Amino acid sequence: MTETLTLPGFDLDAPASPAEATDSKVHVPRHQPRTAERWRLAAVSCGLAVAMMAIVGKLVLTAAPGTLPSANASAFPAPARAVQVTPDDSERSTLPRAKIFDRNGALLAFSLPVHSLYAHPSEVPDPTATAEALVAAFPYLDRNQLVKRLANERTDFVYLARHLTPADYFKALHLGLPGVRAQKEYRRVYPQGSLAAHVVGLTRSDQTALSGIEAYFDADLVAAAQVPMALSLDIRVQSVVRQELQHQIDEYAAKAGVGIVMDVRTGEMVASVSLPDFDPNIISKRDPNQEMNRVSNGVYELGSVFKPVVAAIALDTGVAKSDSMFDARYPIRIDGYTIADFHGRHRWLSMREVLVHSSNIGAARIASEIGVDRLVQYFGRFGLLSAPSMDLHEVQKPLTPARWQELDAMTSAYGYSLNVSPVQFVAAFSSLVNGGTLYGPTLLAINDFRTVQGTKVLHEDTSATVRSMLRSVVTGGSGRNANTHLYPVGGKTGTALKRKTGGGNSTDKRISSFVGTFPIQQPRYVVFIMVDEPQEREITGRYATGGKAAAPAVSRIVERIAPMLGVQPQPEILDDDNGKNRNRGFQAVVARN
Repeated sequence: MTETLTLPGFDLDAPASPAEATDSKVHVPRHQPRTAERWRLAAVSCGLAVAMMAIVGKLVLTAAPGTLPSANASAFPAPARAVQVTPDDSERSTLPRAKIFDRNGALLAFSLPVHSLYAHPSEVPDPTATAEALVAAFPYLDRNQLVKRLANERTDFVYLARHLTPADYFKALHLGLPGVRAQKEYRRVYPQGSLAAHVVGLTRSDQTALSGIEAYFDADLVAAAQVPMALSLDIRVQSVVRQELQHQIDEYAAKAGVGIVMDVRTGEMVASVSLPDFDPNIISKRDPNQEMNRVSNGVYELGSVFKPVVAAIALDTGVAKSDSMFDARYPIRIDGYTIADFHGRHRWLSMREVLVHSSNIGAARIASEIGVDRLVQYFGRFGLLSAPSMDLHEVQKPLTPARWQELDAMTSAYGYSLNVSPVQFVAAFSSLVNGGTLYGPTLLAINDFRTVQGTKVLHEDTSATVRSMLRSVVTGGSGRNANTHLYPVGGKTGTALKRKTGGGNSTDKRISSFVGTFPIQQPRYVVFIMVDEPQEREITGRYATGGKAAAPAVSRIVERIAPMLGVQPQPEILDDDNGKNRNRGFQAVVARN
């Protein structure tokens, strides 16, 4: 790999691309103006080059049928799909890539034309004098490195400086140093910085795709550089989710976090936040911990947010109704393990109350009534037993028991034994509240939600009852902190102790989360917040559970993004003792200073 020099503020860790560099060169000899014949020859050559590019571009754009992923047709036309031919590594820096936008046209990535200096050492008559001339013009360059490179005649190509500013480029041309040349390249720029880094991904300075959309659609972005790609993200919503998630992480001195907003009608990810994150414009100091996309590439035992999943299965199979009773008086002892409640009620609980009071004992008994086989079958229906199909390479498959036993089924009912990624859980949860249809998660904008095909996994009435129970959790249970003033939310808290390396559960390391949907009458979006290892601090009342560390963020997010997404204030819905909904009119607007 050829070492490269960098200009201030630019990363240049990409390998050199010597093979084709000599074919696109600019060489301005010292004190040697062009003759008229040379100018005519240059003009003819440029004309031929432009004509060839137009022909090749036409062929590329019409070579194959299909549609390149793009935004709503009103903003971005859907052109013919390009031939997916991955470019040679030595050509990447000289080829532009397609622009990437959010769903509303906010620019997320584009290729900036730049120039780089290189040399053929065999053509440099005096390496030392050439190096000194370059350093005199560009003081940030290292003289000794330049001399070493320019004197190395065993190689035919060396970079001297990458991605020059326009001023420095013209300065270099006026030097007219023999053997020193310039070539046009492209540098990928991410205007939103770290805001959507895990989704958009990043490239090296030579535009080699490394992760995210950049890597997954690498061939498309190069072959159809003129065609914009629109993502499902709304950068406004993304910003809100990131702010509120960071607030929770800071307040609870947590290790990391995840925030997701998903459209329940399509599976579109309107926001996808993984913290800590990184600035894709600066890749000289890469950190694997920051680059890990915890939304799709991390798997976790998520705790009691799984209880609505098991309740839905019980309803759908006819095992139980919302008012069916389960014995939660005493802990359950099975196979040497004890299943207990965090704040036990020590009485029989209806299935609605199992969710409202987040009873592990009650959830385990519901799972036992369903049975291992049926429970696992439904988990498979919900997409919880295999890696989700997404527009990313950074996707982790879930960790499941090698052989499902009754203990596994009972503990999975409250979010243990099954490690899943946040995005696949959110997709499954969306099917619980949207009428029972599972949509695969996607990061590409969808033109018309009515054209999206999903898989029916639950009955409509099952979904309606689940929504009613989720609302009860927020109005009278562990999810009170997720409630809002104008947009009724239904959801569930979750707190799971993390596994210790040597076995067993930690006593002070946990995953705290909340998953909610709004508006609960006719859900449009699911909001999920997960905080990794929140600490029980004095300023937080020594609590770090999902109801404290995650639910408040969901409330604030809903209140902030609902107007952005065009969601109108909704009538409040209360549940009576029979699980029937009563409309009490619009909630009062409470002014907050």
